[in-house]
Amino acid sequence: MNIQQALDIRIDYAIAKVNHWSSLGLFALKEANEFGYVNYSSPVPNLFIDEPDLKQAFLGGQRSAALEIAEQAYNDAIDWVEELAEMNACSGCNNLHGHPCPHHG
Repeated sequence: MNIQQALDIRIDYAIAKVNHWSSLGLFALKEANEFGYVNYSSPVPNLFIDEPDLKQAFLGGQRSAALEIAEQAYNDAIDWVEELAEMNACSGCNNLHGHPCPHHG
């Protein structure tokens, strides 16, 4: 985890709060979300803990990354099951030797 990036986000967020939620505040929340996405397996940075909006943006990024990873794992499993079903129906794979045919092997 890049502590300097977390510090930059926190500074931008603090400046935005002082300036009554300028566009910099939205930018800081977007950056916190992207930071969470990239650091999906890391704990919430200490610099974000006491700011609920930054913390939630970071966690939202982590959730997005987790959903993408889960979706990819699901799609890989579906592909694997489909390939097994195809091999099960293939006469070349169901031979006396027990080896897959050249197409599936």
